[in-house]
Amino acid sequence: MPLKTKEEMIAAIERLATQVAEAAGLELFEVELKGTGRSHYLRVYIDKPLSETATPGDDAPEEVQPGVTHEDCEKVSRDLGELLDKEDPIPGTYSLEVSSPGIERPLRKWKDWERFRGQAAKVTLRDAIEDGKVKSFEGLILETSEADKTLTVDLGKGRSVTFPFDLVSKAHLKFEW
Repeated sequence: MPLKTKEEMIAAIERLATQVAEAAGLELFEVELKGTGRSHYLRVYIDKPLSETATPGDDAPEEVQPGVTHEDCEKVSRDLGELLDKEDPIPGTYSLEVSSPGIERPLRKWKDWERFRGQAAKVTLRDAIEDGKVKSFEGLILETSEADKTLTVDLGKGRSVTFPFDLVSKAHLKFEW
């Protein structure tokens, strides 16, 4: 029986996608469900767990993949598609896309910030800090303090900014082309 609200559909999809991703040695990053009525677009983002992902500058063994592969996406898409067809949490038709979070991936969870210390990020805060002067900025993620849930970003030229994790409105990695 199809679920009624979008939230219920997403919760059911997240449960199924987590199950499929974990069986493939991956983790669910995010689920997006767009559309209404009889036609939906479902995008599922998967990632490699931190312990299996090499980051730039790591002395990781060569056999460790530096992220999600095309084959990972194919497998999760095939397996999740079968499970979605069987359990039918989405009324009507849907198109499924499975992808990685990408090179300029969003930084949403605390573990994302810890994982990408030393890398460039673009950050927008909900409220300005430092006497209303700083709300949006780019820099290197320097520190994450678990004790007080604060983040420190190096802005360059000997300047850094420290702010509460809860103040982040949106943030993503910044790839230098």
